[in-house]
Amino acid sequence: MGKLLYGVGLNDAESVVDCPYYKRWSQMLKRCYCKSYQNQNPRYVGVVVCNDWLTFSNFKAWMEKQDWQGKELDKDLLSGLRKLYSPSTCCFIPKRVNKFMTHGQNESGGFDGVSLNKGKFEARFSVEGKSQYLGRFDTHQEAYRVVMFERFSVAKRLASDLSPELGLALIAKYQNLYNKSRDKDIDNINRSLILT
Repeated sequence: MGKLLYGVGLNDAESVVDCPYYKRWSQMLKRCYCKSYQNQNPRYVGVVVCNDWLTFSNFKAWMEKQDWQGKELDKDLLSGLRKLYSPSTCCFIPKRVNKFMTHGQNESGGFDGVSLNKGKFEARFSVEGKSQYLGRFDTHQEAYRVVMFERFSVAKRLASDLSPELGLALIAKYQNLYNKSRDKDIDNINRSLILT
């Protein structure tokens, strides 16, 4: 047995020169097991690859059955915040959808877009390189809810770039995030009623 890629990946192919399957497999392993990569991209700390995909031929067999050309490997759309690359948690999605899903995301899985300016909370939203000013609000929660509503609206538009199954998953993901942003306001209102 030869040297393992990143200490975990077994390349059992005869040749991988110009192999698109190998390129995707090695990039996935790099994100999960290369410390220098994780130092620059800390959101991948703790992300793992399932045991089956640690062998190149297994990953290749899965990828050959996917609609992958011109698309990016994604582990978040189908799995939420699970930090796992596997056949049940991964799919291939267009670059613009992947970028939308990761742009502005923080370590807890929420999204930035709110800043404090002169005693008010400003909401901004950026998609496909275009920044939008969404307004000034009295509370962080109000501003964040507006940002999440805008994200939900864009997710509904981007769903048309996906298969019906993945489109529904994208809409459900952002509807859930938007609903959670609304629940935070309800929780704060309930908490203030209890304290008064």
